[in-house]
Formats: sequence, C-alpha cells, structure tokens
Amino acid sequence: MFFKLGSIMYKGRWVVIGLWVVLILVAGFFAPKATEVLKSGGFDFPNAESIRVGEELAKRFNGSRSYIFAVFTAPDGTRADDPTYAAQVEAAVAPVRQVQDVKQVMTFASTSAKDFISADGKYTYAMIGLNLEIGAAEGRVTEISSKIDKGNLDLRLTGLPVIYEDFNKVSQHDLEQAEMFTFPLALLILLLVFHTVVAAAMPLMMAMVSVTITLGAVYFVGQITDLSIFVLNISTMLGLGMGIDYSLFIVSRFREELYRQNGDVQKAIVIAIGTSGKAIFFSGLTVMIGLASLLLFEISMLRSIGVGGLLVVGLSVLAALTLLPAVLVVLGKKINAWKIPGLKPLEEKLAKQETATGFWYTLAVKVSKQPILVGLVVLAFLFVVGSPAFHMRFGEPSYQVLPEREPSRQGAEILDKHFPSYGKESDVYLLLKTREGQKITDQVNSAALYDYATAVKAKFPQVQQVLAGGQDLLAFPKAQVQAMLTTYGSNPALLTPQIQAYLSQVVNEDTASLKLLTTIEYSSQGATDFINALRAFQPGNLAVMVGGEQAGLVDFMNVLYADFPLAIVLVVVITYLTLFVMFQSVLLPLKAVVMTALSLSASYGSIVWIFQDGNLAELFGTQGLGFVEATLPILLFSILFGLSMDYEVFMLSRIKEHYDETGDSRKSVAIGLQRTGGLITSAAVVMVVVAGAFGTADIIIIKAVGIGMALAVLLDATIVRALLVPATMELLGKVIWWAPSFVRRMLPKVSAH
Repeated sequence: MFFKLGSIMYKGRWVVIGLWVVLILVAGFFAPKATEVLKSGGFDFPNAESIRVGEELAKRFNGSRSYIFAVFTAPDGTRADDPTYAAQVEAAVAPVRQVQDVKQVMTFASTSAKDFISADGKYTYAMIGLNLEIGAAEGRVTEISSKIDKGNLDLRLTGLPVIYEDFNKVSQHDLEQAEMFTFPLALLILLLVFHTVVAAAMPLMMAMVSVTITLGAVYFVGQITDLSIFVLNISTMLGLGMGIDYSLFIVSRFREELYRQNGDVQKAIVIAIGTSGKAIFFSGLTVMIGLASLLLFEISMLRSIGVGGLLVVGLSVLAALTLLPAVLVVLGKKINAWKIPGLKPLEEKLAKQETATGFWYTLAVKVSKQPILVGLVVLAFLFVVGSPAFHMRFGEPSYQVLPEREPSRQGAEILDKHFPSYGKESDVYLLLKTREGQKITDQVNSAALYDYATAVKAKFPQVQQVLAGGQDLLAFPKAQVQAMLTTYGSNPALLTPQIQAYLSQVVNEDTASLKLLTTIEYSSQGATDFINALRAFQPGNLAVMVGGEQAGLVDFMNVLYADFPLAIVLVVVITYLTLFVMFQSVLLPLKAVVMTALSLSASYGSIVWIFQDGNLAELFGTQGLGFVEATLPILLFSILFGLSMDYEVFMLSRIKEHYDETGDSRKSVAIGLQRTGGLITSAAVVMVVVAGAFGTADIIIIKAVGIGMALAVLLDATIVRALLVPATMELLGKVIWWAPSFVRRMLPKVSAH
C-alpha cells in the first residue's frame, strides 16, 4: 500500500502540491483568529457535589457567582484602617458599582468589618461580587480594572476571573518564547544532520504547515464546542516536534535511496514512502491512539487537548506522506543543494552506515554479549528515576500556575497570608437541607442543625470550629440558637434588623449554610478521607452536601480517574493490535508496550521529584507545590505513550526489513541500530529541544508537560532504545518474531518488500 502511495505521489505531485497550497492559504487566514474561540480554564465538572454547593450558596444566601478582589497596600507610615486612607480606597472602587453584572462591592469603609484589614494594618481589599460564572466574569476584568480610579494607590487585582485573564496572556507569551527558541535550534540540528540547507528546511516547512492548518481548524472546531486555551500550546508543541521528526525520517530515507538508486527520483520516493512512510503511519497511529483517549474524559481541558492533538498529529502524518513526497519529487537531486562547508559529504556518511564497524553496530554487539547484565542495570536505573512516583500527591493549583511577577498572583498571595477570613484550602462548606421540604427554622430541624454541628465537632478532630454566618455556632447555647432560628422562621419582626441580616446568611427556607474551619492538609490522603467520611456522616432528618476547595479536589479526582483505567486499557490494547498488524509478531508489540511503560514511569517519577518535591527548582524555574497538578499524569500518559514508542517503531521497522531478508535476528538488531541510531538520536534531540523550549513556560502545567516529554524522549532514545531494546531482543531471540501461521494469513501484507 505504501509503495503504491509513493508511486501516486510521484505521478500526481503537482495536483497534491496545489491542493495543499489552497488548504494552507485558507488555514493561514483563520489561524491567527484561533485564540478568539479558546477559553480559559476548562476544569469544570458542573454535576459535582462541591460545585452544586457553591451554586446553592450563591443563590440562596445572596452571594455572588464569582468574585474579583482589589488588594491595596497602604503606604509606609499609614494603616489601611486609617479613615482617610479607607475613604480613598472606597472612592477608588466606587465607580465599579455601575459596571453591568456587578452585584456588590464591599470595602472596610462600607462595612466597618475588621476582616477587611490585615493584622499588621498594611493591607486591605475590596471584594467585588458578580452575577456571572467565572468564565463570563473574565470578560468584565478589563472594564472593572479601567473603572477603578486608583491614583497613587498600590493596587493588585486578583480573583479567579483575573487569574484566568492573566493565564491567557502568559500562555500566549509562553508560546511566542518557545517558538523563538525552537526554530533556530531545530534548524541548527537539521543542518548538522543533513549537511545541506535545502534538506534541513524541509522538516521545518512541514511542521509549520501542520501547525498552521491545525490552528485554522481549531478556529472552526471552537465554533461548535468549547476548547481550552491549552490547545494552543500543546498543539504547537506536538506539531513542531512530530512534524519535524516525521519529515526528518522521510527526507533522510529519500536522500539515502536517491544515492543507492543512482539518482532515480521515482524509485527513491517509492522506497522512502514504502519503508519510512509505513513506519511514520503506524507511529502516528500509536500517538493518535493515546491522544484519542483524552476524548473519554468529562473535563473539557483534556478533551480539548485530545482534539487539538489528534488534528496536529494527523496533519503531520498526512503532510509527511503526501505534501513532502510531492515536494521531494519536484526538488529531486536539488534536495542536496547548498551544502554546508566543512561537513562530510552524504556519500561518505551512507557508506559508513553499510559497514559493521560503526558506533551503533558495535554497541548492539556488545549488548548482545551481556544482555542480562545490561537489562538489569537499565531496569534498576529506571526504577530509581521512577520511584518518586510512589509518593505522588494530586492537587489543583490556582494562582500558583502563574509566574510570581504577575500582580494577580501577588494579590492572591497577600490574601492567603494576611486575611484569615479569606477562603482557605482547608475550609469546608456545608449545605444542609430538610428531607421533606420543611423549614429549617422549625423547632425539630433547628435542633437537628445544632445537634449535627455538635456531632461533627465531636466526631472529627480535624474540625476546629463550626461557623454560621462567620460566628462560632457552638459558642452559643443550643436553646438560644434554637430560639433565634424558630423566631426568625415564624415572626422575624421580633428580632433586631442586625440579627435578621445575620440569620439571612445562615438559613433560607429549607436550607442552612455552615462553614468548618479545619486542620486538614490540602491534597493529602488524610484530607480526602476526611471529606469522604464527612459526606457519609448524614443526620437522620437533614441531607448534607459538602463543598470547598478540598471537596472540589476530591470531586475533581473522582471525575478524572473514574475513566482513567478504561483509557489505559483501551490505549494499550489498541496500540498492541496496531503494532501486531505492523510487525506480525505476538511478543514484539508486547515488548514495545512494556518499554514505553518504563519510560513513562520514569517521566512520572521525574515530574514528582521536580514539581512536587521542589528539587532543582531554580534550574527549572519552578517551585515545589507539594503536589502534582491532577490532570498531569493523564496528560503525560496520553501524549507520551505513543510518543515514547515513536523511535522504537522506526528502529524496529528497520530491523524487520533486514530480518525479512536474512532471518538473522541478532545481526538484524545490530544493522537496524546502525542504520537508525544517528538519525533517531538527531530526531530525539529535535523533540527534546521543542519540548524543552515549552519547558521554559511560566504556566506550570505547560512547563511540566514540556519537561515530562523531554525527559521521556531522552530516556527512550538513549538507554531504552540503545540498551534495553537490544538486550531484550537478544534474550528472546527468534521467538520475538513469532506469530501463528493462521494469524499471519489473516493479516494484511505490510512487509517492507
């Protein structure tokens, strides 16, 4: 099939080029508009209990659906509660009350609440509540910022809508920075690989084509479904890496065959597509299988990356199998034009590949003499690198995803550090409802409410206080609380306006709201166990729902990892079957899956060691979060499972070519490694450069994916591919190629000849 495809590309080269040019021109018009349809966040899971608690609290207790905080730092020598300064802050934010969808603006001057002043008197804040979800509130950030007349006041705007807005800005900067590093370094590597300018330019051109068309397609897909801003960075990273790598293999094989076929362009392109093209197709298929697993998840951020990844990898494969061959046919011998002075000519390089004395051939022979020792040493090394994954903890960073220079992060850190009443990760929110729809304020239910608070405080040592409307509920006698609630429910006029206002924050018809101050450690197993136990602790006549950041993390993890086992099984099984068809062997695909799992586990361990534990933080420009972002293991699995198998597929396909000719398994491994070693190393270096460039990102998730990819590819292209693969193939011998004869007869013929 692939040899026929090469022949078709030779005959229809101008038609193919023409179609691609039209596609590029159309996509090029829409690609710059892709950011217009991308959305921040994408971590929503609306049916989760914690989300429903937040929505009910906002709806029933006159709360806002999202908040923006204006954090002010008083000048030296002035306290934030100084009347003159407080009046300045109030005047600065007063115009915000006129902005559409702003529900409330609260300051120290407007409330006299001491909670708005830090203990040291240095900071204060204005709380701006909006009748909008976070995503929609993001669109009001610029207007609200422009309305604040800050004058000479030291102001930092923060809150999730602002953080999301900054997230978009920083993501765009990260992308531009990564591209600035990637293109010159990749071009330099390609010049060293190909020794000619024209050949080196081809992979870069194909990568740019794939990314441009993908972004153009994203613009249209974004009109139909929500796509996360992460699509931009991940798609570009994969497009540059895969586009360059796939094209590198085709160009290299074409030049090799052009030399061997004495300049016959038709034979060269047919063989190049029939061999390397086949490997690219199956390699791309394994990568797409992993990315397709992201479509199984409810979280839109993961689905978005799955969509973007599938588009860009599919287009990279398509461009490498159609556009690139057509261009190579047109160029012919000119592919070797503009040679780089001082580098060895192609003929000398190819002649050396045919010898049995090269570095890679010698390495394979040495490994074949001590396969058990080599295998054990490599496995021990990979185990050590991957071992930190055993203490992996999950979390959801909020403002921590932004660099420290961003004012929204600085403002959030001030709130976290200096304002005890500001929401903490350890705070837990409870929504209690009567089971039969009776009023929560009647005598029986008000007693049940107090009894539940008492029981929770007694049962869970993690609970320090049970707050109702900001007051410790258990600091008051049960009879007094019950009397206030029943009076409020039956004849509120008997209570003072202040008490009525207070109780309106606590009860509403059949519902009550409580807040637990706890000692739980965010993202710890103990915190998860506490939330689960609290949810299971239900009083007889009240139904309790649990919210807050830790409860949200528990719900998030449940949503995420409910589908992960299925995704793993499907990816592994479909990948195995794909490779089984390609290599027509029972054990070879299994070995490839195991090798990939080892590379992946080492990548997991490295990510935990760097991002959770904080090792080499200065080198990587990060900090120890104490946890790994919850979606990261899923993202790395989906991206790396196919990507880590990439180079092994190329090497094994070359080994199989020689094995089909000779039947000599040991020599085929050595020849395959010799003919692909340098090329695969070069391709891996390109991928490491591309992924490493995104590892310089300021957004932690993008940085972690970039570094995780770079480490996995580095390990896979060195010790796994050069040492572990030859060692295992030597131990297994010819049995590695075995498959039942009746199965072989059923499979399509995909051999190299």
